[in-house]
Amino acid sequence: MPLISSLLFDIVLTTSFSLTHTNTIAMEMLTVLLPALISIAVVVALLLFVRAAAAVVMTIKNAAAGSSTPSLPPGPSKLPLIGSIHHLMATGGELPHHALARLAREHGPVMHLQTGQVELVIISSCDASMEVKDANFAYRSETAPRGQDPPLWLR
Repeated sequence: MPLISSLLFDIVLTTSFSLTHTNTIAMEMLTVLLPALISIAVVVALLLFVRAAAAVVMTIKNAAAGSSTPSLPPGPSKLPLIGSIHHLMATGGELPHHALARLAREHGPVMHLQTGQVELVIISSCDASMEVKDANFAYRSETAPRGQDPPLWLR
C-alpha cells in the first residue's frame, strides 16, 4: 500500500510540475508577445478612427457640394457592385436593345444607368438626342468633308 501511495504521489507531483512548467512557459511567451499585441491593436484602432474621420469629412464635403452638382436623370434601381446591370438581364433571352427600350418606356427617353462603376446616360429618343447634339456640338464646325453629307447622327 505504501508503494501505491508513493507511486500516486509521484504521478501527482510530476503532473503538477509539468503543468506548472507549461504555465510558466505560456506566461513567458505572453509577457514577450503582449507589448506587440497591444501595439498592433493601437495601430488598428488608429486606422479605423482615421477611416471613420475621412468618411465623415467626405460626407460633409459631398453634402456641401451637392447643391452645385447637376442631378442625374431618373433610372432603374441599383445594387451594390453591379449597379443596374440586372435590369438589362431581367427577362431571360431578352436582347440588350429590347431591354433598353423597355427601360426607356419605364423611365423616359433620357435615363441614368449604372453598369458596375461606370455611370451612363442613355438617350433613346430622336428629339432628346438632337437637344444633346445641339448642346454638345454647337461650338464645333461641320465635321464632314466638303461635298459629302454628314453622318446621320450629325444632321
